[in-house]
This record gives sequence, structure tokens and C-alpha cells, in this order.
Amino acid sequence: MLIHIYSLFFLITMLCCINNYANEGKSICEPTDCSHLCEKKSSNSIDQGFVIRGSYLFYQAMEEGLDYLQKLHLGGSPATKILADVKPEGPDFTWNNGFEVGLGYIFPQREQWDVLLNWTHYQTHCESSEPFISPTDTNNTLKPLWLPFLTGSLASQSAVHWLMHFNTIDLTLGRNFFIGDWLAMHPQVSLRGAWINQGYSAGYLGANSVNNGTYFPVGPTTFMAHWQYQAGGLRFGSDAEWFLSKNFALIANLYGSIFYGKFIIEETFDGGFGVSGAPPLLILESGSFHKSFFRVRPALETEIGIRWQMFFSNEERRAMIGAYYGLSYWFNQNMLVNEFLSLDIPSGNSLLTPFPVEGDLQLHGLRIEGRFDF
Repeated sequence: MLIHIYSLFFLITMLCCINNYANEGKSICEPTDCSHLCEKKSSNSIDQGFVIRGSYLFYQAMEEGLDYLQKLHLGGSPATKILADVKPEGPDFTWNNGFEVGLGYIFPQREQWDVLLNWTHYQTHCESSEPFISPTDTNNTLKPLWLPFLTGSLASQSAVHWLMHFNTIDLTLGRNFFIGDWLAMHPQVSLRGAWINQGYSAGYLGANSVNNGTYFPVGPTTFMAHWQYQAGGLRFGSDAEWFLSKNFALIANLYGSIFYGKFIIEETFDGGFGVSGAPPLLILESGSFHKSFFRVRPALETEIGIRWQMFFSNEERRAMIGAYYGLSYWFNQNMLVNEFLSLDIPSGNSLLTPFPVEGDLQLHGLRIEGRFDF
């Protein structure tokens, strides 16, 4: 929905630009004695020089497919009707800090062409847990979602932890120009590298069913995973600057990226299962999963905010401060693979079937930027 609003904003902006361009011509100032006043009113960049910028990020990261548990509550009675209420549980996504730093240059006599090298770093971690539920409680049950054959068909306790290190590096070429008196566009194209490393662990105090429905305790069981995406590609889009005055402007942007890169996945299942007998026999077992492959992945980014700027030293220097709300959407970044046990009843054989998760990664929050052009 937010991306649709920004797209509508850009459409209205472009229509205004076309109208201003048609009515006023290529120059926003007529060649009169007061043209220098018009240029100062409309200036939004120095003529040439270096650019230093830094941003503080306060973001929340969320990813689909990280549920580790189902809470099952049974109501009613077998004599009437059983009501089952199932609630998936995942990590409690938290807000964490990050930063951006950049260094660039505005070329002289190149009609406001500029180049910028920018690094974005953000890391987050979150966790969640469920308190003890007795295995004898027939109305409330915790059911592990990761290979329940080993981690337990039910659990009396559980916990999950997720962490992510997110890095991008952009080498950007852009051009800053006006269309009309109060509207500026800054289209850009970037060479972009991305490194996204994620870790995930789910732990249970598990039990398995033996002897026709009797639950046999397995003890602590775990699922642990690590996966990373290392990719390169192109990023393209534009900023739109709507000037309220010489010092204040509303900013909105929309960018798309396309990447080609490598996923590396490592997983470990550690638990056990019970074998019917008198008494039942506990067999401990561990399993691992390794895979690497190349994939194309898209990403969308957008921001909206307000910026203050001030020129000094005969408008050869500029200082800026801005505050923005941003949304970043990375498609199919959750590459976890779950495993399910399949039974071939006629032969008595069993096999594990991989089940890819493929959830999207989202980041959103506040960015506060400081910039100095000199």
C-alpha cells in the first residue's frame, strides 16, 4: 500500500514537471536583470566539490517463514464438538540501530553530475520463548515445526533466536536538475553489492508418541541454521525534491534493484525418537543439510521525509540535515529448508522430504541524515 502511495506521488510530480516544462521552457529564469535572484531561489546544490554524508538508522527487520512452534488449544468435548485453536509463534521482531556513510564528488561544468560511494550497515537480533506446559495437559499443546520427528511431536518448553547482519555498498552516478521553480529531480543508477548473513536457532524440550499415543520424553532438541546471500547487481530510481522554501524541502524517492548472487545454507537437526517397547527405547539422532546455489533476487526501496539545508561561503558550501521514513523489501531471502518424515507403509521404509520456506525480508524505520558539500 505504501509503495502505491509513493508511486501516485511520483506520477503527480511528473505531470507537474511536464506542465512546468511546457509552459516555462527549458530555463526557469528569463534573461533579465533579476535572473540571479531566480537562480539563488532555485539552487539546491553547489556547483562543484566533495560530498560527505552519514546517517543514523533506527530500523525494524521482519522476515517471513521464521515460525518455530504451533500453540494448539482444544475446547469442547468428544461427545459434542472439538474446537481447535492453532496459533503459530515466531520471534518477537525488535528495533535496532544501523548507519550509512558516504563520500562523493560533484563534477564542475558537467550540469550537476555527481558520483557517490555509500556503505549501509545494519544488524539485528531477536528472540522469543514459551513457558512450560505439562505434557499431560490435553487441552494445551506446543508442537514443534522444525522436523518434529527429531525435535518432538510435542514440546513442554521452547525458545527461538534470530540474528541478521545486513550490508550494501553502492557506487552511484546521478544528475541533479530542476523542472520548474520549486521541483528538482535526481535520477540515479548504481552498481550495488549486498551481503546478508542470517542465523536461526530453535530449541525444545520435546517428546514423541510411542505405544499407541503414549508420549515418551526425548529431552532437549534443537534446530540450528545459518545462511547467507552474496550478490551484485544494479540499483536505479530517483529522488524528488519539492521545495517549500530555499531552506526546507519535502523528499520522496523510489528505487528498484536486481541482484545475481549465491546462497549458502547450513542446517543441523539434533534430537531423537522413541521406539515402542517395554520400556520404550530412546534413540538419539542428528541430521544436517548443506546446499549452495545461485539466484536472481529483486528488491524495492522507498523513502519520504523532510530536509533542511543552508548555503554559505558565497553558496560554495552547503550543510543539510534530514529525517526520513524508509521501507526496504527484499524478495525471497529466507532460504531455510524444513524436513518432513514420510512413511511408506507397504515397505516399512521412511524418508525425509525437503520443504523450502522462501520468505521475504522487510526493513522499515527512521533515517536521520547529515550531509556537508564543500
